Amino acid sequence: MSLSRRWFPWWGRARQEAVAPAELRSRRPSWWSRLAIHQNTLVRAPLELLLPALQEAGIAGVGLWADRLAGWTPQEIVRELLPTGLKVSSVGAVGGFTRHHGYPFDNAVQDGLDRIELAQIVRAPVVRVISGPIAGHIHKHARRLLIDGLQALLPAAQTAGVRLALQPMSPQAVEWTFLHTLEAAESVLTEINHPSLGISLGTAHLPLNPKLLSRLTELAPWIASVQLADGDSQTETYNQRLPSAGQLPLAELIAGLESAQYRGWYELEVWSRDLWKLDTETLMRRCLESLGCLVPASTPVDV
Repeated sequence: MSLSRRWFPWWGRARQEAVAPAELRSRRPSWWSRLAIHQNTLVRAPLELLLPALQEAGIAGVGLWADRLAGWTPQEIVRELLPTGLKVSSVGAVGGFTRHHGYPFDNAVQDGLDRIELAQIVRAPVVRVISGPIAGHIHKHARRLLIDGLQALLPAAQTAGVRLALQPMSPQAVEWTFLHTLEAAESVLTEINHPSLGISLGTAHLPLNPKLLSRLTELAPWIASVQLADGDSQTETYNQRLPSAGQLPLAELIAGLESAQYRGWYELEVWSRDLWKLDTETLMRRCLESLGCLVPASTPVDV
């Protein structure tokens, strides 16, 4: 039996329960055409199996992580994508500008240029940026290295038609970045002030409180990409949850972003050691179920 035959009967039942009005049962919300599942969620599925599985599940896009593409050339990735019709929502991640573990700054910039080139070839609109940890620097110097790295990459990004998306992460993610608040990322964007630079909004990393939700109209032009994961204020980096399994108002966030005219991608990207233990079919089923829970409050729907 094909994957679609196994998944879709169950998915249809979940959607009918979640979307009560009969006239909506055969429709999907408008944001569904901009919904991707990231490689970092389905880590056990190699690319050649992941892409057709996403296609059969009715998912529009895939988020790519360069470290999971070892051995793949950009041209080979395109050949795998073409039969599926999937789009690439983002390529990740650029960063490491703080010379963590002695990694040279120039190497970090070259990696960034390579990933911008990859994004251009696979037609991804976004390359995500994670600064790197503080790495023994004072905060001012680490921030300077980040700004220098971004300024080195932005001309190439602009030429390629790619937007760099700077991602702040929770204080638990100190091995990834020293930017732990939305305000810290905004200050970098404001200083550089470049149209090819935006924010990657990782929902499990930021407090989705009324203050943030009230700023969505203001923030929407800055937001280049949204990573959907659930949790709470104490969630560890590798213990995130699928939507509806935590306490975050994700449906309210999506509805607010859509009303604010955000038209970028939503990527289901959940870092969870527990979920990564599941086989791909089981985890995909749970991903679809969790996404179905976001449908009722996320309007409008396509006719």
